[in-house]
Amino acid sequence: MQKELGPAALGDRVLDRVTGYEGVVVSITDYLFGNRRIQIQKQACDEHGQPLETVWLDDAQAQVVERGIMEVAPPNDRRPKQAED
Repeated sequence: MQKELGPAALGDRVLDRVTGYEGVVVSITDYLFGNRRIQIQKQACDEHGQPLETVWLDDAQAQVVERGIMEVAPPNDRRPKQAED
């Protein structure tokens, strides 16, 4: 599997080039002064069946292993629904 550099997107499988931790991008935060952080979730559970904790890292630290392995909801579907009167 060829690894590629570049900005990670939601649903991509990435590798932390420092620690070797690999997971799926579940959240992206862009900060006011240009820093971009991504949150990755390992596709595994602990011995009790609970999801493992997520990890935050700088986007530049991540290497994309595979693009779009998870389906991402369209932006409008991610907003909270307004209660109807």
